[in-house]
Amino acid sequence: MVDGLPLKPGPSNHLVEPTLKRSILFSLTLCLVAASCGGGDNATAETTLVSTTTRPKSATTVIATTLAPTTTQQDPARLWPLTGLDVQADEEPAGQEVLIAKFSNAPNARPQLGLGAADILMEAAVEGGVLRILAVFHSSIPETIGPLRSAREVDPKLIEPFDAFFASSGGQPTVLSRLRQVATLVSDGSGPGFFRQSGRSAPYNLFLQTEETFGLAELSTELELPLVFDYEVPDGVRALSVEIDISRFATTNYRYSSQDGGYLRFNGEAPHETIEGEQLVAQSVVAVFAEQISTGRFDGAGAPVPDFEVIGSGDVIVFRDGVAIEGVWERGQGSDFFRLFDANGDIIALAPGQTWFEIIPVGRSVDWQ
Repeated sequence: MVDGLPLKPGPSNHLVEPTLKRSILFSLTLCLVAASCGGGDNATAETTLVSTTTRPKSATTVIATTLAPTTTQQDPARLWPLTGLDVQADEEPAGQEVLIAKFSNAPNARPQLGLGAADILMEAAVEGGVLRILAVFHSSIPETIGPLRSAREVDPKLIEPFDAFFASSGGQPTVLSRLRQVATLVSDGSGPGFFRQSGRSAPYNLFLQTEETFGLAELSTELELPLVFDYEVPDGVRALSVEIDISRFATTNYRYSSQDGGYLRFNGEAPHETIEGEQLVAQSVVAVFAEQISTGRFDGAGAPVPDFEVIGSGDVIVFRDGVAIEGVWERGQGSDFFRLFDANGDIIALAPGQTWFEIIPVGRSVDWQ
């Protein structure tokens, strides 16, 4: 249930529920690693960007209220660093490997297996405007994930801060070469653990048994990856319905549901469900505006293969707990992850849980109400 909201954005009188105040700043040293990495999805070629205005459809200011802060002191070592959630008694984050996998989000690839377990997901368009997803697994790594597709030029820039295993179906030689510089291990989709699932048509049938991947390399790198999570709902503009015009042929939508504890995710108007039949729920959605740049490559249909400038700075909108906070993102160098600041220069904290980063070409729009 989406709190009575229609699938298309429309007026709503729903209020943001108060949540427990708890602020957590992470600057943890993680022991991480990295592995495997290639083809294109069929789609109509995208040749132009639509210049539109990024704006809220409703400028209602929400003044967040909170309960009294918890008196329990949180031990950062007992929190998952990529979600801000509590580590259970039988879990141990220290030394836990990180796996990043390149999923297809083309219609023929759905439903996917494993996305609901990811800590962080990063979605961007490839040639033809179809979407692919980088899923970052750390606190929970499924036994099997897929379907996996090929890497693109933006991927090494996005995954470098994690120094993780990287899994995909392969990629262009120049892309794989760059991936090997930022990943401990890169595979082309034909190594141990990869298999073709019956009942699905190629190229949307490549899956990975993750246990096989982790046996291929040893942990070798320590990394500091500071992230900020906060249970307090920040002041912001009401944002119960979010529509992201991510490419000419794809729209990603989110609908806030207090009952489900976050933003229900939609591909267009279709609920984005897993193989298990559960709709994906994001606790935070980060709309990152980035300059689209040319790779000089084209697919078989003549569509240009895009890349994105994700190092430097740009505009950002963070959606969490039914509110939107506008600001800027910054990455000083490739080893840094996105740092998010509001209009006052203060850090924008994410809601603990799963976070989706949407890489949006400058000139496209995000609407919310």
